[in-house]
Amino acid sequence: MPYREGQWKRKVFNSGPDSALRTKQRNVNNSYVRGNYEIQIAEVYGTHPEPTMANTLVELAMSKGGHVKFVPWPGPNMACGTDGKKSGSATAIHGLYEGPTPGWQVAVAFIDGDMFNPCIIEKYPYQAKPSRDAKSAYMLPLTSKNHQTGDVVLGHYSGSYIAFRDRTPLPGAVDLYTQTDLKVESKTKIDVTAVSDITLDATANFVIKAGTSIKIQDTAGVFLVEINPGSNKIDITSGLNVNINSGPGGQVNINNGNFVVRT
Repeated sequence: MPYREGQWKRKVFNSGPDSALRTKQRNVNNSYVRGNYEIQIAEVYGTHPEPTMANTLVELAMSKGGHVKFVPWPGPNMACGTDGKKSGSATAIHGLYEGPTPGWQVAVAFIDGDMFNPCIIEKYPYQAKPSRDAKSAYMLPLTSKNHQTGDVVLGHYSGSYIAFRDRTPLPGAVDLYTQTDLKVESKTKIDVTAVSDITLDATANFVIKAGTSIKIQDTAGVFLVEINPGSNKIDITSGLNVNINSGPGGQVNINNGNFVVRT
């Protein structure tokens, strides 16, 4: 069967752990290869993630039958530096990455109509292949998980999620829920501001650490409690009274080499 060398480059998806573009021969006599412009539905059957592969790839079970392996999973730009420019030593991820999981319905197109160059163009929360056993899992996908159809939700199968609420409890409210640990880290500073109340509640220990000082101060600057590790002292400043109370049978202990009271 004659082939004609095409002077164009594309990703060879079925080449396994490879992320490069390369020249590919084209079979000009095979109309199916040249003309498969139909968008098809498939289901993620399995995953081929990093570091086994050069990219995160998936195996698809096509709704019309058959499997297609080593299909690139859509994701963000991962080839940029912190300045947003393409970098050979990429240090940043720009965009949203969602790790693929089996059972995800996707829409598949074919680049240049070539059945050997599939491309996932969209993802859906539905069944690709109808199954009575799995039907209930796809019913009421938001309501069954206590979300609303107007919400914007970013979630993980572990149960952790962040949700921007449409109506309940208030329009624009944000819920952040984690099944395990929550880590917030900044290389500069973190500001938390509220025009109403801020409540911090822990059923076990509540620890505050600081290298320079810890300050508790009212907005007017009249009252101040400052813990300063650098100068080994604690300052309590009040515009009015300072009360130290102990319950019945309790004690107030002050242990120091010098104890000075000034009025």
